[in-house]
Amino acid sequence: MSNFLKNKNKNGPLNKMTNARNARPTNGPTLSDKVSNIAGQAAKTATDLGGKISEVAGDVKKNIQNKVSETSEKVKGSSTGQNATKVIGQVQQFMEANSAISKFVAVVLSILLFYLLFNVGTYFLSQFFMPTKNAKVLDGLIPSDSEKIVSAKPSYTNKDAVPILRSVNQDQGLEFTWDVWFFISDISTLSNQSCIFSKGTANGNRSADAKLIGVCPGVYISKDMNSSNNSQAVLTVAVSTRVDPKLSNPPVELIKIPTIPVNKWVHCAVRVQNVSVDVYINGIMSQRKNLQGLPDQNYQDTYIGDKFGFKGYISSLNYYAYALDYDGIQSDYVKGPNMKLVGQDNKVNYKDYLAMNWYYKTI
Repeated sequence: MSNFLKNKNKNGPLNKMTNARNARPTNGPTLSDKVSNIAGQAAKTATDLGGKISEVAGDVKKNIQNKVSETSEKVKGSSTGQNATKVIGQVQQFMEANSAISKFVAVVLSILLFYLLFNVGTYFLSQFFMPTKNAKVLDGLIPSDSEKIVSAKPSYTNKDAVPILRSVNQDQGLEFTWDVWFFISDISTLSNQSCIFSKGTANGNRSADAKLIGVCPGVYISKDMNSSNNSQAVLTVAVSTRVDPKLSNPPVELIKIPTIPVNKWVHCAVRVQNVSVDVYINGIMSQRKNLQGLPDQNYQDTYIGDKFGFKGYISSLNYYAYALDYDGIQSDYVKGPNMKLVGQDNKVNYKDYLAMNWYYKTI
């Protein structure tokens, strides 16, 4: 009986509820665990989202900075000052290199740059403070039977002086050119040489050929003995030369050009290259002569006109410290003479020029 009751109580409803409660699993997640898991996942998602937002913001900032940098570089590239700064920086970087070769090259380049700047500076200083190699000795017109002396030595009391610098040797030796305009109205009273101009001593401004020594050059007019009515003259160019005892050359050599017309404006150019002398009449070479000795340049005054000379005018006497080429001589010829009297406002109306028929010997 007692055993029956025990078995009954064991299998009764109360024991079944107790067993059922005791039979629930003890290791499964609870509600609080689930809530905690959900909260953790939400926090992780928020953290990941924040990281992505920060990363995107960083990329945007970086892109903006890159655009700004590119724009700044473009602006700098278009600025001369920035380019100069960049070049200086590159030079400094080059100079700071440890290579001995690069330093040697830098020193050589510095020397070349200094040499270039020195020559440029010397050139500009000479242009401002040194007398010009070319000179307008007579800028205007004077009567040919008057004498004008143009000093070669400037001073405070003689501001009209015109220094004539010696020719500097070129490829073909010494070079210089003189050109002048003259008009002969009457040569009937001439008995000897009449000076148009001479570069040399005062004795070189007189008639006898022996006294032409010391002029370099001199241009003179005399009668043409083949002309019966004094309608033509002879032009003589005198060039003093250095006497060489080995050559026994004469101290002065002459070039004579006949049939110079009267009552016509004539342009004469004397061009010297080493020992070669060319005489141009109205832009055309009339005669060439090779001297036996070198021309003897001097530092004397320039004499224009002759008190005992022909009747007429002399105009536009120019000196060049080099040999004018054909175009240069033509340019001076095309300009024509300066018809304004020196020291006056009046002009002379003699406008007749040498006819082309002179070259064909028909006048």
